Amino acid sequence: MCSAIFHLLTCYLLHFAIAILQGVAAAQTNNSIPLESSISPSMSPAWFSPSGRFAFGFYPDGGSDRDFYVGVWLLSSPGNITVLWTQNRDNGPLHEDAVMKLTSSGLELQQNDAADSFIPFLLADVSSASIFDSGSFVICDAYHVLWDWESPGPLTDTILSGHDLGSESELVSSFSETNHSSGRFRLKMQLDSNLVMYPVNTSDKRDDAYWSSDTAGKNIARLNLNDHGRLSLYSNISQTPKFNLTSDNLRSGLFYRATLDFDGIFRLYSHDLVSNQTKVLASFPDESTDRCRIKGTCGINSYCYLRHELPVCNCLPGFVNIDVDVNSSGCKQTFSNNACPSADEMKELRSVA
Repeated sequence: MCSAIFHLLTCYLLHFAIAILQGVAAAQTNNSIPLESSISPSMSPAWFSPSGRFAFGFYPDGGSDRDFYVGVWLLSSPGNITVLWTQNRDNGPLHEDAVMKLTSSGLELQQNDAADSFIPFLLADVSSASIFDSGSFVICDAYHVLWDWESPGPLTDTILSGHDLGSESELVSSFSETNHSSGRFRLKMQLDSNLVMYPVNTSDKRDDAYWSSDTAGKNIARLNLNDHGRLSLYSNISQTPKFNLTSDNLRSGLFYRATLDFDGIFRLYSHDLVSNQTKVLASFPDESTDRCRIKGTCGINSYCYLRHELPVCNCLPGFVNIDVDVNSSGCKQTFSNNACPSADEMKELRSVA
């Protein structure tokens, strides 16, 4: 049974890779996507940028050959994609019979004999769409850009070079490396000029934070990642940064992104698209930080300890994991409120957070 499933998955991923290569070849000849163009997981899964490195389309969810999400992704190395943005990340996956079509009123998603607008509003007089080597996917009329996922954009966990995280906007991490639904951490550019990281479902109070830029009151309104890979904080009225989180990286030919990763660390990445190398240039908090000190690493009724410098979550005595497949999911009681243990028991836990 397992070998059959593995064979099917392998065949699908091979089909997906071939479709990507075919899309790359097509993208190198024409970057404009005309009306009535369509993509589908089972046929042509994506529209590609001129270099073939960036795509807008369907990607498989967690290696499944039946579940898909739609977003923008980078072919960071042969056979390896880096998801930059996902639309409707918490609405559940699409299936292999889904079709995305570019129409005069925007993107139309067809599935199970039903059709809906992919963007939560209708556009007018659409004439074409394009995916660029900056990672931008845009929908246009004859003269203007009508929609761009980045500006103002429903951001998920990533900003790309040349773009901002504006005041009162926030990034929310993915759930895991392969599951791009909303995760456990958020990064917010606050009205008080502070850039702060919190667990999700918390207030914007200092006691809930686990990292901040300590720039409150400095008239800062946006976080910017520039084309040289520098993260800076700006006011709305000046083109000179008020505070630099990193320095410029003056190497040419690199693509940059800053991502709030699923482990709660905000990382600045460079992608060398010639040598197919990806590097981490900076991390907030620093990579040497005790991961158990990142609030929200472990869920309710659990505690954190380090094993080989990585956080491990354990349930408190009398509790079990809410989700046995997700170590950080938190824990629930093994007994009901009306059936407490017959004797009180105190247990000491050492070296936990």
